[in-house]
Amino acid sequence: MQDRFLLYDLTFKFNSTNYILKYFTYFCYDKLNSIKGFMRKNFLLLALCGFLAVNAYGENMKTIKTSKAGSLSTKISEKKLSKVTDLSISGPINREDIAYLRSVLKSHKTINTLNLKSAEGLDEIMDGGFAGCSSITAFILPSTINKIGQSAFEDCSELNTLLLPDNVKSIGDKAFKRCSKLTNLNYPTQLKRIGKNAFQECYNISSVELANIDTIGAEAFKSCNSILNITLPNEVKHIGKNAFDGCSSLTSFTIPFGIEKIEDFLFWNCSKLKNSNKFANIIES
Repeated sequence: MQDRFLLYDLTFKFNSTNYILKYFTYFCYDKLNSIKGFMRKNFLLLALCGFLAVNAYGENMKTIKTSKAGSLSTKISEKKLSKVTDLSISGPINREDIAYLRSVLKSHKTINTLNLKSAEGLDEIMDGGFAGCSSITAFILPSTINKIGQSAFEDCSELNTLLLPDNVKSIGDKAFKRCSKLTNLNYPTQLKRIGKNAFQECYNISSVELANIDTIGAEAFKSCNSILNITLPNEVKHIGKNAFDGCSSLTSFTIPFGIEKIEDFLFWNCSKLKNSNKFANIIES
């Protein structure tokens, strides 16, 4: 009984409402009934370590809920962010809140994941929205987003994972330029336009699969030297100059039937490209 009170007291001393911690407490209670002697002492030691680990994990996660767009700066105590690695925002937010979040991310390098899945009222990531947030490794965006602005994530050099909502129809110029570690990326099914230099120097992107794209801007995937395959729909109309320049791992490409305009040097410096219908007609040097 005394052991149970010890474990129960720990729950309150760590001041945690985390469901994992509560579940772990109940689990320990049950196990203590069937363990005796030396093994009982060992189990208590392991339980103490478990509480410390779960609590530390809880301290690394922070969820901020807003009731009004534009009020995020009044909800965040930056002094309490020193240990936070995963930050989640829920409730109404606007461009002012995004600008504030950017400043928070740039000043608190410990934060590496930003979850906006439950944020409301946001239909685009504005121009330069999270540019230069060099410590972020993962962004989770709300399903309401339909546009990624110019330079929205430019120079997010540690960004590895990004889930783009299916509603996204446009990706602006330089949106992900120099996101050199970006690896886990989906291409929205409704995406129609990719701007100039949008993914330039994203060295870890391995494939480009665009289902309904209409326009790919100049140098959009320049120097993406890990791209192995590119899949474009017949509906694509325009591919800009040097769009795939320096995609040195690319080995094959099929020109879509519906293409209306392909600008110069499309596959410049694509040294492994061997197979492409009409390839000779579109390369210019």
